[in-house]
Amino acid sequence: MIFDLENSTPRLPHQMVFQIPVIVKNRPIHQTVIDEGASTCIMSIQCWISLGSPSLNQSPVTMI
Repeated sequence: MIFDLENSTPRLPHQMVFQIPVIVKNRPIHQTVIDEGASTCIMSIQCWISLGSPSLNQSPVTMI
């Protein structure tokens, strides 16, 4: 995914909700939350399965 900030308009207000259609491996991903400052991304088991259950890596981060 590429965002062209050269020709962008000012940021949207933080109260505004919008959707970005995302397709991974020809599968649409619904109800995904984008957190620009997150060090860890979490997806539902259904999303992971729909992507073909790709292999997982051990994370050095412990979630609490």
